[in-house]
Amino acid sequence: MKNRERCTSASVWFARAGSRGIRVAWVFAAIAVVVAVGRQGAWSATTRQPPAGPAIAVDEPTHDFGVVWATTPPRTLEHTFKISNVGTEPLKFISVKPGRGRTLPGAHPKVLAPGETGDFPFKLHSQTLHGPFRNYINVTTNDPKTPITRLALTGQLKHCIEVTPSRAYFGRVYARKQEERILKVKNNTDKPLELVLTTQPANVPLDIELKEKEAGQQYELHVRTKPPYEPGTTTSVMAILKTNIEQEKEVRVQVFLQSTARLDIVPDQLVIQAPRPGARPSPRGLTRTVQIINHGEVPVMILDASVDDPKIRLTWRESMARKRHYLSLNFPWDYMPPAAGRTLTIKTDDVDKPTIKVPIRAYRPSTADRPQRPAATMLNKPAPSFSLKTMRGEVVSDKEFGKYVATVLNFVVPNCGYCSMKIIAPAHDVFLSGLADRNVYAVVL
Repeated sequence: MKNRERCTSASVWFARAGSRGIRVAWVFAAIAVVVAVGRQGAWSATTRQPPAGPAIAVDEPTHDFGVVWATTPPRTLEHTFKISNVGTEPLKFISVKPGRGRTLPGAHPKVLAPGETGDFPFKLHSQTLHGPFRNYINVTTNDPKTPITRLALTGQLKHCIEVTPSRAYFGRVYARKQEERILKVKNNTDKPLELVLTTQPANVPLDIELKEKEAGQQYELHVRTKPPYEPGTTTSVMAILKTNIEQEKEVRVQVFLQSTARLDIVPDQLVIQAPRPGARPSPRGLTRTVQIINHGEVPVMILDASVDDPKIRLTWRESMARKRHYLSLNFPWDYMPPAAGRTLTIKTDDVDKPTIKVPIRAYRPSTADRPQRPAATMLNKPAPSFSLKTMRGEVVSDKEFGKYVATVLNFVVPNCGYCSMKIIAPAHDVFLSGLADRNVYAVVL
């Protein structure tokens, strides 16, 4: 009978019992030992003298947490790396930078004397993880032979209650079209699962329904949009499921969508930046693409398109039966639009949008002689009275300021892809929770 991994009440941490898992663990251990002691062993076995100058050595450059079961509240994984200076001069640590914002470094030595070993602790929030994970940490020192040393925290996070996919992500959705996402919920415990949907978001264009498919074992979470809704708005809510499983009493599912108009212009403007000083001229120039995405049922055709500058070459093509159009603009490699900008004009056979205009403007970095932005004039002054709504529909005002050491207002643009991914990224929640631990109030607007 094939060994089946289960989340049990006796243990939240799980180590695979199969021989394959043990062999892999030993391989990783062997690699870690070779990397850790290889440098130190080289000089001790041959010259018996430490390397001249500062020299870094790590006992265990890769730490494997193994299989970790998620808990409520989410646990924090912790590990301390042992780093030594095996050289003859002080080893200075210039920077210790975790990747992707998921790993938090603790207090560590800034300098290690020859022969000294220091502790470098790190914390990893489990709510930012899903499935197999490998988080890197780059340690920069004054070691001339190894200026950058890479550490790694690895493992696999599993859930007693597994949701696939982990989020209901709609992306850009036409404001008059209904769409649905179905998420599978699986019970990985020996105990029959009782699941209850405790939240039905209010004042958002969503309907969330929980259905039991197999008693105590499998559920489905149906998330549907409820058109019509205002184009250009962003909805980000959290569906909360309460369970009877002690290890994972609560399951949170992120729901995210951006409503768009029937004809979606991406991007709605082009910003051209001057070449960097010393950049080589490119014979191909600079190419930018504008998409027209038709979310409606009636096909749309481009009748004509033009740019009010003969230096800019324009071509276009359509795909998906006139549901998506691509307009390609090729600029000379050193092209910069004038202060008034240029315009891409598109003629279509659409009744509502016969003409579409896309501005083309130059990116001009701020300079000392440029007028100061209004917000900058408020530095070190009392904040004005205001009331705004967050991405989750909560009202925030200046009245909350007095309760905290500082307040961070994180403004995002609804049609910005980077902002969208930042909102739904688990690391973003870790960032906000980290500020809360310091009595700093942070909201997304």
